[in-house]
Amino acid sequence: MLKPVFSCPDPIRGGDNILVMAEVLYTDMTPHVTNTRALLTPVAEKYKGQEPLFGIEQEYTFFKEGRPHGFPVRGFPAPQGFYYCGIGADEVFGP
Repeated sequence: MLKPVFSCPDPIRGGDNILVMAEVLYTDMTPHVTNTRALLTPVAEKYKGQEPLFGIEQEYTFFKEGRPHGFPVRGFPAPQGFYYCGIGADEVFGP
C-alpha cells in the first residue's frame, strides 16, 4: 500500500500538478521490508535539532522523444547502463 506523507507543488510542470512522497506499507499498515525510510523516522526525530550531513536519494528519469533517454526506438535497452543508476559524466548524460 502507499501512504502519502508529503506533497508539494510540482516546480517543473507547475499548474495544478503536485509531487507526492509516499511510504510503502503492507496491508496491515506496517512498513514494507523495502521501506528503509521508515527506519529513519525515529533517528530523524531524535536528532531534529541538528543539521543533517546526508541527503535522501531522489530517483528521476530523463525523457527524450517520449521514452526514457537512452532507450532504443524499438526493442529493449541494454542491461542497466548510462540511463539507470549511473555515476559520472561518462555514464550519466542527457540532451
